[in-house]
Amino acid sequence: MQKKPFTIPEQFGALKGLRIVTNGVYIAEPFAPVMAGEHGATIVNLERPGEGDPWRATGYKFKTPEGKPVSADWTGERHNEYFITLDLSTPEGRDLFLDKLVPHFDIWMESSKPGTLGKWGVTDEAVLKRNPKMVIVHVSGYGQTGHRDYLGRPSYDAIAQAYGGLMSLTGLPEPRPPIRTAPWFGDFITALHTLAATLAAYIHAQKTGEGQVLDIPQFEVIQRHSGAVAAIYHNDGVVLKRRGNRDVTTTTQPYDSYEALDGWTVISATDQAQFDAVCEVLGEDPARWAKAHREPDSPEGREFDHLLRSWVNQRVCIEVVLMMNEKGVACSKIMNGQDIAEDPHYAARGLHVEWFDESLKTTVKGAGAYPKMSATPGKIWRGPAPAGADNDLIYTQVAGLSPEQIKKLQGAKVL
Repeated sequence: MQKKPFTIPEQFGALKGLRIVTNGVYIAEPFAPVMAGEHGATIVNLERPGEGDPWRATGYKFKTPEGKPVSADWTGERHNEYFITLDLSTPEGRDLFLDKLVPHFDIWMESSKPGTLGKWGVTDEAVLKRNPKMVIVHVSGYGQTGHRDYLGRPSYDAIAQAYGGLMSLTGLPEPRPPIRTAPWFGDFITALHTLAATLAAYIHAQKTGEGQVLDIPQFEVIQRHSGAVAAIYHNDGVVLKRRGNRDVTTTTQPYDSYEALDGWTVISATDQAQFDAVCEVLGEDPARWAKAHREPDSPEGREFDHLLRSWVNQRVCIEVVLMMNEKGVACSKIMNGQDIAEDPHYAARGLHVEWFDESLKTTVKGAGAYPKMSATPGKIWRGPAPAGADNDLIYTQVAGLSPEQIKKLQGAKVL
């Protein structure tokens, strides 16, 4: 079947012409196509009829003019997509997806529990039969294969951080509890890996005409981003411990967070030159503290840590940052939402932009397309819309349905 000539209204970005259909929920999978959409890909987001993706009503809420709650995360992240509804569990929905949508897309991404789609007849084999070049991407907590006791277990960001080992490294030392890396680091980093792997498979498909299936378990992404945990244990039998904001393997200081009069700063001086510069800022002789730099847990190291914390405690963040940076020491205030919104460097780089949110019916401002590209810049051309807002557009122009067919399917709650 020949692809229908359908795309977003304005061509832009490095991924213009690429088409992705996605029916995942929450963040770990759906954020991958969002990032592709920021660089010009045409994204069709398929949701279940009714309320759609449950992420629409999760977390901090904005309110529509009618008083309906809308997730602030949804508003901030789910842009540059078309929004349609389809119940894949119905025979009509299955056939519509396989026969009328799949042939017109390059990539299909989803995040259901393993086996769910297969029991409805939406199998990888059925998809590749309709579109042999399609890249199929399954994102799940534990993967499509492996130990039978794990497959299909429910998983979210915190579960992946726990099972993947990251939480064993984040938080203050024992006996304080482990801390999840917020907000949803496990979800966002999974989406980033998902997009990278998907684009690699897409390049392969364009070169060879061969589609393939990607199996991306969230816990594997997390484990891969837990540093040398696996290598250190496998080779030395050592279990790394939590050390707060100090690095779990680096044995130098300063490398931590320090409280100032009006907030917190982070100071990082891992090499000798930077440590000497810290001493210069403090008015101390580096020779006196030679041992403190490499042995932070020694008596001299603890004394130096107390000295530095006392010095920072007496100053405001900007003073600490400027004095340290002037001497070449890496130092930053720990920024909150207000700090970021008012910071001149964020503004100079144009990181925050405005778009119209069709659910809230107002203009909102948030993080724009990333990363910056000189020849093919990304953009946000559209904010989120209600579930099913683009049913008529997609099902007529892509699936080739008539208005009467669409109305009938809506009446049967297939759409």
